[in-house]
Amino acid sequence: MYKQFNLGHLALLVTAIIFGFGFLFQRDAAKIPELSEVAVFTLWFVFSRSLIAVLFVLLITFFPRNNKNKTALFNNKEWIFYGAMGGLLFSAGMFFQQAGLAYTSIAKSGFITSLYVILVPILGCFFLRTKRPNKVFWLAVLIMFLGLFCFAVSRTNDTSWNFGDTLTLIGAFCFAVQVLILGLAVKKTAILGLLIGQFASVCLICFLLVLILGKVQVFLYLEWYKKSYLDILVLGLGSSGIAFLLQGYGQRKVPTAHAALILAFEAVFAAIFAYIFYGEKMTYLMLFGSFLMLLAIVIAQLANLHD
Repeated sequence: MYKQFNLGHLALLVTAIIFGFGFLFQRDAAKIPELSEVAVFTLWFVFSRSLIAVLFVLLITFFPRNNKNKTALFNNKEWIFYGAMGGLLFSAGMFFQQAGLAYTSIAKSGFITSLYVILVPILGCFFLRTKRPNKVFWLAVLIMFLGLFCFAVSRTNDTSWNFGDTLTLIGAFCFAVQVLILGLAVKKTAILGLLIGQFASVCLICFLLVLILGKVQVFLYLEWYKKSYLDILVLGLGSSGIAFLLQGYGQRKVPTAHAALILAFEAVFAAIFAYIFYGEKMTYLMLFGSFLMLLAIVIAQLANLHD
């Protein structure tokens, strides 16, 4: 039995805050390159933050309290397969999300990204033959589309639906599939080994893509490191390292539906931080759309909770 409120809830709330705050640093980094360099810069940036993350998780793995678990952690070779699969999808999700921030606002990116919470059960139903969502859940899907419609028809320069929003939505799909893969993986392998495999795969995939594009020299661009080292450290240690460990702890203590509901509030925190630190504003129509998307997430999770 789960307690009504426990440290898991607090860990997930802190995770949502870290994720929301991380959008500020992603947006800051997204404004560094020229638009013609966005794709290569994004691959370089995702590689750099993931390298910090994998080093951090490796450090955690070799803490004294984990000494007894080291052998068991790496004995199960399935962490390599699932880590590679998760890394492929996670790198795609981060790429589209990060590239999208070069064209869209922090608040919009946060709300659109959070839609992966609704996409997970839909994709699971069609591709993994999981339990079909109930009617209340499909009501949430309808509300979600109404929220997106509010974004699409808003017609100011800063808030109308744009290329960055489309990239972010693609990223949300990638994150949803990654969650499904990891949902299978955590039942078969250790979480630390899985995280190491995932972040290492992200690094390898991004490096190979940069190599294929013939732009490997970007890893020697000292100017990019000087301008974005803080963003890389904060996102690598915070959003990719500490937050994932807190999320793993929280999800062991809290029912899945509750956990997803709390994590969905990263979009709210992203919008709040964007307003405080960047002065980002949204039209009334976009505010209504944001409310609808948040409402859709809440309804979807309540539907899962009472199913």
